[in-house]
Amino acid sequence: GFRQQWRSWLETHVADYLERMADRVLDEMLADHSAVLVVGPRATGKTTTCRRHASSVVPLGDPDVAVAFRSGGQALLA
Repeated sequence: GFRQQWRSWLETHVADYLERMADRVLDEMLADHSAVLVVGPRATGKTTTCRRHASSVVPLGDPDVAVAFRSGGQALLA
């Protein structure tokens, strides 16, 4: 499907990606859920990893986006 095609494209165009233990878990979570929240320390590859697996990524590090989610994120996911 689309996710596999996207992953294949990324693997050929982003050669320096390091496989993470979270890759398999993220695939499983996205197969069962329409949204997944990934948290962790800065600069550890969260966004890079998510972009390899999800059809869209919402960076909550942006204060304006984070405020919108706190006040009712369901509208942003529609």
